[in-house]
Parts: sequence; C-alpha cells; structure tokens
Amino acid sequence: MQAPRPLYIFAKPPEETALDAEQRQRELGLAGDYGRERFHTTILPLCDAREAPAGLISVLETAFAAMLFEPCAILFDRLHRNALRGGRELRDLRELQRKLVKRLTAMGLHLPPYRFRPHMTLAYGTAPERTLPIAPIGWHVRELQLVKSIHGKGRHETLARFELVLRQGSFCF
Repeated sequence: MQAPRPLYIFAKPPEETALDAEQRQRELGLAGDYGRERFHTTILPLCDAREAPAGLISVLETAFAAMLFEPCAILFDRLHRNALRGGRELRDLRELQRKLVKRLTAMGLHLPPYRFRPHMTLAYGTAPERTLPIAPIGWHVRELQLVKSIHGKGRHETLARFELVLRQGSFCF
C-alpha cells in the first residue's frame, strides 16, 4: 500500500519568520528534527492527491479570484505542547478560513471534517503537557499554498500559490 499524499492549503511563514521560529525551537529545548522549511499553519485539508478531483487547481484559482481574500496577520504568543498558538489576533485568519470553506463547498468540493485551530508545530513526537507565554512570532499572510505532503519523506511539495490581494488602498499615517 502506498503512503498517503494528502493535499492541504497552508500558510507558510516567510524565511525571516521561519528562522525566528527555529531559534525559538532551540531556546525552548524542542527537538530540531522538524526543520523550518516545514513550518506552516494548516488552513484546510483537502483530500489525498490520488483522489483529487480533476481540475482542482482551477477550482481553487476560481475560488480565490472570486472572493475578497485580503492579506491577514498570524500572531502566535504561546507554546502549547510542541506548537505555537495564538488568541484573538487570529480572528482574521479564522474568518478567511471560514469563507474559503463556504466558497469551496458551494462550488461542489467535498471537504473532510476539520476543526480549524490555528497553530504552527515546531516539533513532532511526545510533548510535555505545558502552555508557556512566549515573545510573539507572526507574519502577514500574503499567499496561501496548495501543498502535497509526502508522508514518510518529511517534506512538502508546493503545487500552486494563491495570492491574497489587498483590494483597498491604505493610508500611511
């Protein structure tokens, strides 16, 4: 039996943020076997790549083009077990995820059940039951990625990128 190849929508941190998170990983004494190139926040699991509907990327492109998905902030301010977590600062990300699920479902895509609890894992394996406040780690999400996870290989393959477009002008105060 072949290993699963699940497809996900991820928000991946920019390199500078990933380096900061990697430093925090060391400072917190977490195992370093989960490299910064794998750091991400799962927005939505989709399906196994072998079961993906024909034209999935086109469906996703249409969904993103038709919706007002503006860049939003991710800010994590605590470590829970081996993952970074946040609070109210993640409300815009939660709203983006909710709108994406609603749009994709309306377009006929069958999505697996998923309880969206934004986090970014820093290490795998057993973790002590702990919650610690940390200096915030965050970034502005300017794109989401369609990613295939290669189980057993410890890597992610980016299949498509979807830009979040600022649709309103901003004032420079």
